[in-house]
Parts: sequence; structure tokens; C-alpha cells
Amino acid sequence: MFESLLELGPAALVAEVEATYRQESMLVARRMAAVAALLRDRVAAAERVGGRVEHAEIDGFDQTRAEVAAAMNLSPLAASYLVS
Repeated sequence: MFESLLELGPAALVAEVEATYRQESMLVARRMAAVAALLRDRVAAAERVGGRVEHAEIDGFDQTRAEVAAAMNLSPLAASYLVS
């Protein structure tokens, strides 16, 4: 998979670094947009329920943080940083 990189010269390798960095940036932006949309949905759902749920003490942020942590195999602290 990466053997073809051994055949490239320095300029082509720099171009590859640039191209893959752009691709990575687009993927990160898409992930962040998905996290923001999930947070928006979870906060809105929690506000609709209001105080009517007596058995749960989790808000939209906490729910989003837990889901993101599970989906990305992150610690709660790392997911909290990502969601905020």
C-alpha cells in the first residue's frame, strides 16, 4: 500500500503530504459538523422533555459526549473536549 511512496522523489512526497493533509482536514470538518448536529439534536430533545423525566439526570451535552466517546473509543474527557 505504501510501497509506491518509496518510488517518489522529494517534491512528489511533499505534494503527497499536502494532498493528504487537505483530505484529512475535510474529514475532520465533516466529523465536527456531525458532532455539532448531534449535539443540536440531543439538546433540543432534552429541552422538549424538560423536567418530565424523573429517572434520568443526563442532559443533551452529556448524552452527546457519551455517544461520541463510544463511537470514537475516546475517554469521557476527550469526548467532552471534542463536543464542546
